[in-house]
Amino acid sequence: MADELSQKDIETLLEEQAVDFPEPKADAIAFDFRHPPRIAKDRRAQLEQVFGRFSLGMQAFLSSRLREPTDVVVSSVEQATFAEFLFSLATPCGAVLFDLYGDRQYQGIMDFGTEASFYIIDRLFGGPGDAPNVKRPMTPLEQQVIKGVADRALRLFQDAWQGEHKLSIAYIGLESNPDTLNIADRDDNVLVANLEIRAGRFTSSITIGIPLQALESFLQERPKRVTKPKVVPTAERVATQELLRKSLRSAKIRVAARFPEFKLSARELSMLQAGQVIHTGHHLEVPIEVVISGERRFVGAMGQVHRNLGLRIKAPVDKHGRAITPNVPRGKVL
Repeated sequence: MADELSQKDIETLLEEQAVDFPEPKADAIAFDFRHPPRIAKDRRAQLEQVFGRFSLGMQAFLSSRLREPTDVVVSSVEQATFAEFLFSLATPCGAVLFDLYGDRQYQGIMDFGTEASFYIIDRLFGGPGDAPNVKRPMTPLEQQVIKGVADRALRLFQDAWQGEHKLSIAYIGLESNPDTLNIADRDDNVLVANLEIRAGRFTSSITIGIPLQALESFLQERPKRVTKPKVVPTAERVATQELLRKSLRSAKIRVAARFPEFKLSARELSMLQAGQVIHTGHHLEVPIEVVISGERRFVGAMGQVHRNLGLRIKAPVDKHGRAITPNVPRGKVL
């Protein structure tokens, strides 16, 4: 009969035959069937590029305004519920409410937080920026200072979306209580972007929240396909060009000559009659503005051609309203 094994022998045998199983990986994410992810991988890459351009613009803007080298980097771009977004905001906050399309239908939030807000205010008023952390709502004067910074930040944010999605962003107001923010239902999904600000020893963040419903057309848009240009036959192309030339030659454009302003008393104005000549007091060579389709394009002078009143073009006008004079070489005086 075989010898019986004691409990100690069994434990020793189990320890010798033990197999080390690998630790389970912790990168598994629970799938929420009530709020599935709505951002595809290609759209997520585009969103990261958008917020990357915005962070570079904010970095240059804050460095110049605060007179101190400032780094702004994107920490994360993710999807969350609006309730989770509100829970991440501190109380009080420095939330800037803005309109996305100019019709007040969809709104977004850009939260500077009280820490970053008071740091910016202190620096703009000439302070060192090392004031203690203040936990209070901003005064009306402080809100006006942050509004100026927010207006510039919103313009940079709109510029960052160019080429990706058309937005018409406008400032609405500034809120210090997260409970008053109501841009979506608590269970709705929002796009949340976190940007980190570093200036010397100061570190803070900017949080941006946009309802995903407001970006539905961008998220559902299919990638643009590159189409080959249609080859037009030579004869057809020549006929089309000739038709365009005839259309342009027959087109009518409104051209007007605008005299400089002159003063006329109310008495003289009341005595005007049909056929009466008004004396402007201007010299014959006074510059006359030539307006084409409501836009200033040339500067001219009045004249006479075969007993008809005429206008001689002297110089074109640039976008600032100044006459462009050609660079004519001057002769040497002997």
